[in-house]
Amino acid sequence: MLRSILGSLLGILIGLKCSFSLFSLRSGVYVSALIMLSMTIDELMSKELLLDFRLRQLIKTYKDFPKTGIIFRDVLPVFEEPTLYSELIASMASIHTLNETDAIIAIDARGFLLGSSLSLKLDKPMIVARKPGKLPGQLISESYNLEYGSNSLSIQREAIERYQTYVIVDDLLATGGTAKCVSNIVKSMGKKVLGLSVVIELSHLKGKSEIDFPVFSEVSY
Repeated sequence: MLRSILGSLLGILIGLKCSFSLFSLRSGVYVSALIMLSMTIDELMSKELLLDFRLRQLIKTYKDFPKTGIIFRDVLPVFEEPTLYSELIASMASIHTLNETDAIIAIDARGFLLGSSLSLKLDKPMIVARKPGKLPGQLISESYNLEYGSNSLSIQREAIERYQTYVIVDDLLATGGTAKCVSNIVKSMGKKVLGLSVVIELSHLKGKSEIDFPVFSEVSY
């Protein structure tokens, strides 16, 4: 999404440069400003495209896992590269919605790696949504369907009561079942989900259609 916006802005800038070329001698300051802004857009595009490329180089694809017919995208190799991992977290942390939320909800289990890093970088509280039998205390639980089965998630009631707004963090958006499950738990407590932040979005599975809040992804397949 950001790449398309930046590309549009760059196209506008190029058009503006052509339009203002007649005024370049008398309005050098405006031309200089346009060039500097264009360079900034180019730099942002280059960084985002480079991050996208490097992530795709490391994200592994496993066919027929965990069952026949499923194509599994594995983000774990990214965590083996500290520099890229740091750049990924910086990119995710730049999202305005993450900076505005009261707290982060990280989903079991890869979401914990991303959520804890974002929590530290943004100085935001993090609570967790865990699979059955993993959390003590009074829980709020919800079942959900996966691309390859079903499961349930639980959040500690006392944790979710403390904050009003949340951004859900996970490694991947597929059918949207997991994110919707967490959202239902949050809404059942009268709280609000501001968005979902993931590394990978499997756009062909149309997970966005299952949820009613924005999705921010770094790579889309």
